[in-house]
Formats: sequence, structure tokens, C-alpha cells
Amino acid sequence: MLASMIDDPELVSEKQMDQWAGDFYSWDICDQCCGNLFDKTAHCEKKIREWVTDEREFVRRAGFVLMAARAVHDKKAHDEEFIAYLPLIEKYSTDKRNFVKKAVNWALRPMSMSPTR
Repeated sequence: MLASMIDDPELVSEKQMDQWAGDFYSWDICDQCCGNLFDKTAHCEKKIREWVTDEREFVRRAGFVLMAARAVHDKKAHDEEFIAYLPLIEKYSTDKRNFVKKAVNWALRPMSMSPTR
């Protein structure tokens, strides 16, 4: 968790993100890494789209947590960017795993607060 607080988002590579996400084993580590670091990288959007399709529970969760974190933190993003996530949210809303279901719900909530997010 500490590493996600002190790492420089501009130096984080896709490979690093994939390695860390592959090592997630709990919701708190997943959520902190996504909200502290990954949502501030240049690879955030790409990883959202990759990770939500991943079958590993905490990697998929990370994709949805990134959506939520981006919706809260990225004040320059346009609503259309978040509207584009809705098909993914709908598709994976039936995932039976509790940690994924909660992240899908979390991803939807800040979007419903638009336009001010």
C-alpha cells in the first residue's frame, strides 16, 4: 500500500501495473493502489478496458475501481468518457463474486452524480 502512495505515476509502466494487479489478493490493497496511483497514470483508460474482462477476481475488481477513482479524481474528463463505461458495467454486473459486484456498484455511483461528479 505504501508503494502506491509514493510511486511516481509518470514512471509507472503498463508492465508494472499488470504485475501489481496480478498480485492483488485483497480488496484494500487493490483499492488503494488504484485510487492512490493507477488512476493517475497514462495507462489508466487502457487498463480499465483490459482488466474488467480479466477472469481473476481482484484484477477485474481493479478495472472497476479504476473507473470509480477516475470518475472522482479526473475533473477534466468529459461525461461521454464515463458513459462509454456503462456497457461494461452492465455486462459485468452479473458477476457472482462479492468483491467484483461491489466494485461494479462503486463504479456506477460517481457517474450518477454527473455532471459535477
